[in-house]
Amino acid sequence: MKGVCDFADDKKNDSAHLIAATAAAETVRDLARDLVPKLRSTSPAVESRVEYLVKLPRPALSYRDRVAWQCLLDWEDEDSWRFLPDDNEPTSEGKSGIEFYEVGENKWLVEVELGFAAYNGSFCYYYFEENGAPKSITRVEFRTLNWDHRGEIYESVETAISGNAWFDSESSRICTFYKGRGIGDCGQFVTYAFDEGRTDLVEFRHREIPDSLDAVDEVPALDEWPEIDVSKRYPRR
Repeated sequence: MKGVCDFADDKKNDSAHLIAATAAAETVRDLARDLVPKLRSTSPAVESRVEYLVKLPRPALSYRDRVAWQCLLDWEDEDSWRFLPDDNEPTSEGKSGIEFYEVGENKWLVEVELGFAAYNGSFCYYYFEENGAPKSITRVEFRTLNWDHRGEIYESVETAISGNAWFDSESSRICTFYKGRGIGDCGQFVTYAFDEGRTDLVEFRHREIPDSLDAVDEVPALDEWPEIDVSKRYPRR
């Protein structure tokens, strides 16, 4: 796919070259997202015997690996990526922002880092049930608690969680630590039980920013963070 930026006459110049190149690249991307799922292929997915329409590398180590998975999972558009290289070589950190956790025979929990700011990221999760035909892919939902401007708690259901997230394979729990500030002495600890693509909010600890903004020697122990009653249902928004 090539964009045209002039009429090939005596006024030919490259002033619109970047515009044309960008348009061509975006068109290829959009076509790929539409056409790739319709293609036939026999390329097997790595680490399982399940076949997909395109080769989906596991582990995903490069930016192109990330793009391949995004074409299938279709998470939010992103203008840039903190590990972004220009080729198919492994990134400098050997990561693409995608982690795979085997949670059963041909069953996977896929963690996608959507972005990362100063000290908190944004993550979404997908559950793969690859034993059936067709294969099942579900975006995981999370019950979350929030505070309004009056300090009252309300809840919502989200498809992404914020903070520093991880999955504990032994306990089958998805956890996240959201830092209220960089030193990590305030914010939220949140834990979800995970089972067959569903989550249950089992722990939510919240600590306000201390009155003093002086540096602290260490982050308070988890049992010092006030625990919110998650058995209670709060107004839904």
